[in-house]
Amino acid sequence: MCLLQVIRIHYTPINVTAEQILEMGRGLYLLDLMECDIIGIEDGAFNSITDLISLKLSKNNIRKIGTKTFSSPHLQVLYLDENDLGVIEDDAFAQLPMLQKLHLQHNKLEKMSFTLPSSLNALDVSHNNILSITTDLNKVRFSSFKFNSKYFKSFFQSDVKLTYVVFWHVTSCCLTAGT
Repeated sequence: MCLLQVIRIHYTPINVTAEQILEMGRGLYLLDLMECDIIGIEDGAFNSITDLISLKLSKNNIRKIGTKTFSSPHLQVLYLDENDLGVIEDDAFAQLPMLQKLHLQHNKLEKMSFTLPSSLNALDVSHNNILSITTDLNKVRFSSFKFNSKYFKSFFQSDVKLTYVVFWHVTSCCLTAGT
């Protein structure tokens, strides 16, 4: 019996259903489905992979992440970069208590209103068109936060403590040091 721990499928269209993911095996710790023309993900599709640590869904056509899309107790790294993401529901990442790195760059996000797990320490939302951030960034201890926007006014509405911040393509900026 072969127990795969890593699967990389690139450039092959697949349907992301619970049944299809279950066929890949329960013992996976890394699943890479980059450039597989994925448009949507069935709710709970990855629930059967209980040991999953890293999930790469980069360069697909995913448009929405719902509240029940992901529920993986051990997932630490999630790549959703270079998709067509325009909607992330408020509690989309609530069932990911160990998530440390979230890659959302190069999507179509216009707002950040989703809750982030307190375990998160790196977030990349650069190369989106974010106009509004209502996500409580104080509940997360970032070591890295990457953000870009042409619309920078009122970005920080509270006292957010960050170790490493990268701002891309900021055209209007008013940063003042706190006392």
